[in-house]
Amino acid sequence: MIFRIAYPVERYQIIGPEWMGTQEFDIVAKMAQGTTRDQFRAMLQNLLAERFQLTFHHELRDSDVFELLTGRNGPKMSETEPDSPEEEASSGWTALGIPKVPMIQMLRGYVVRITGVKQPIGGLATILGNQVHRPVLDRTGLKGSYSFTLEFTVERPDTPVGAAVPDVFSAVEEQLGLRLKPHRTPMDVLVIDHLDKSPTAN
Repeated sequence: MIFRIAYPVERYQIIGPEWMGTQEFDIVAKMAQGTTRDQFRAMLQNLLAERFQLTFHHELRDSDVFELLTGRNGPKMSETEPDSPEEEASSGWTALGIPKVPMIQMLRGYVVRITGVKQPIGGLATILGNQVHRPVLDRTGLKGSYSFTLEFTVERPDTPVGAAVPDVFSAVEEQLGLRLKPHRTPMDVLVIDHLDKSPTAN
């Protein structure tokens, strides 16, 4: 998460040691009032370089992805007005570039419900990428903010045959008016050359 905010990149664009996904760290810091998003990211980049001795490089790698496209009859989501700058700033986190995350619920063990409020399509694409375990690229051309509910069945040992709730691919098309199309494309990835597991002390 720290990397995703600092550079910014998505999880699937980071190539590094496995412990990055499990090791957790507490960061206690103060920022001056009025700190901008770019300044905040620069602070995190300095933290990674100084405390974790981070070195990295970028590469283009061919990757299997999904393109998120509009359906034949257009989107079925409700377009909403985005937050004003004052509303964003009041939350602190959004103003610093951390996206508002849709709520994800597990229903009956094998049904997932995702509820988004005032979400850009890019935020939806990121959430879908986590569900299909592959990057999802926004190719819809939709620029607004949307509210939606998406409910779909995941493959689990206890998932009944012929479940009434559709899989994620069908649900995206039926409930949101969008579709997921397989694609292969070069993608910029951040390859970590060195990263200390134990940061230097204060």
